[in-house]
Amino acid sequence: MLVSVVMNCLNGEAFLKRSMDSVFLQTYDIFEVVFIDNGSSDMSGEIAKQYGPKVSYYRNDKTTTLGEARDKGIMLANGNLIAFIDVDDAWEPNKIEEQVRLMKDEVSFVFSNAFVRAEDGANFNLFEYVQPTKHDISNSLLRTDFIATSSVLFRRDAYFNSGEKYNKELTIECDRDFFLRIVSKCNVDYFE
Repeated sequence: MLVSVVMNCLNGEAFLKRSMDSVFLQTYDIFEVVFIDNGSSDMSGEIAKQYGPKVSYYRNDKTTTLGEARDKGIMLANGNLIAFIDVDDAWEPNKIEEQVRLMKDEVSFVFSNAFVRAEDGANFNLFEYVQPTKHDISNSLLRTDFIATSSVLFRRDAYFNSGEKYNKELTIECDRDFFLRIVSKCNVDYFE
């Protein structure tokens, strides 16, 4: 299965190399990185382009909402699986490989636990803070947010077939809004 990694960036040069390295060090071969430069004024674009032909670089002339940028990345992707990574996040080397294993015929959306480093210096595993209910993801997601954006992998066709798209008016909570809608329309799995 071909994986397209969608990375949205607005002035992320401080973290971008660490994030890109974590993508290119995956044990599963990444098909492409769809890099959406959302109008950065720093060196983000130059850093992304250094990673070679697997990076498809797109620059927005003006900064859009995060929801619009994520939607654009999905539309430009060529892989049949979509993963997000934000420029201030990094993946464990086997993240994609483990998630692809969960992509059985009936599963369209998977996510995983995430290690969070908070601004106040507190570090924790997300599932220690909020635990998803295995057979009731949609309703438990209504109660609390336990899906880290950079932990998801989903089928591109599930995105198109669900009729659900990112709300282009949102930047804050655009991911949670989208995840709430799409997980109610597809089979979901996760791992610790």
